[in-house]
Amino acid sequence: SDTIVMRTWSGDGDGVMRWRSSESMTELLLRPDDNFGFGDLDASARWVGLANAGVVQAVPTVPGEPSQREIVGYDAPGGVVWHNTEPGHLAWLECPYPFDGSTTLYTLDVSDPSADPIRVRSFDQGCRLGSWGVDEPSVTLGRWGSTGVWVTKYSGLDWEMGAEVIESVLVDAGGAEIAMVSDARMIAMSPDGTSVWQSDDSEGQYFVLSPDGQQRSPVPGFDGEHLGGAWWSPDGTRLAMWLPGILRTVDSVSGEVITEIAEPALDAWGPMLAWSTDSRFLVYKELPFPQNPDNAVLVIHDTATNTTTKIPLTQDVGDIRLR
Repeated sequence: SDTIVMRTWSGDGDGVMRWRSSESMTELLLRPDDNFGFGDLDASARWVGLANAGVVQAVPTVPGEPSQREIVGYDAPGGVVWHNTEPGHLAWLECPYPFDGSTTLYTLDVSDPSADPIRVRSFDQGCRLGSWGVDEPSVTLGRWGSTGVWVTKYSGLDWEMGAEVIESVLVDAGGAEIAMVSDARMIAMSPDGTSVWQSDDSEGQYFVLSPDGQQRSPVPGFDGEHLGGAWWSPDGTRLAMWLPGILRTVDSVSGEVITEIAEPALDAWGPMLAWSTDSRFLVYKELPFPQNPDNAVLVIHDTATNTTTKIPLTQDVGDIRLR
């Protein structure tokens, strides 16, 4: 019964489309009226950011409905991120110009017309040139969840290793910075702040980190394969994992395998996947070989019956949300 909302693109440009079980085809809800293109959808799929611009736009509920636009006013090369579960909550790192000096982390509830941006904290020299000498910020945003905003700090170049030194920190609502993980990349975050990480060492280790960052444990239901992606169900009880040739769902505590889909034709650039709001269905884009956007289909996989439904897509998909 969920509505599936997708950020899409085609030769005609970017767009936001939806599909409902009562409809035989997808419907175009929104197309940007400028050349910035769309960023990600928020948790409720009712707002979408415009890339490289301080603008967010409401997603119409029906095709042709006027769409509200909000000027957020950020210049955010350090990144913009929606809250993992709270609809309409946006965080960004705002840099001065030229990029020398501190960068400031702000949050805003764009769904509240009377709300003002909230300054959370600043980072010294967060907008300076990256250690490779390219025009990249040294502080960037990762994800925003119930425990705070994950921020990645690039603190220099290890010439012996030939790689940047990175540190992930958690910034809570009061602006306190808590060091959590060094030289690692977050892959997924659960509603309660539990997260899956990939270490940046030669072993390519994967682990689960508790919300307070104090406990690490193996990824449940994982046997050492390459982990291409992971998605926690909204109720936190299940974990979907993209492995070589397999899409697997497991119990997030015991690791017991619930379902496996062998050799799904997932996009080689990275799968687009989302859970239904009741944590039963997986919805993802399938791109059969040869991988061409014109061949794309939307797959709805029922983990209770291990059956799938496929819906042809008229445009390629870059983001999926269910509401």
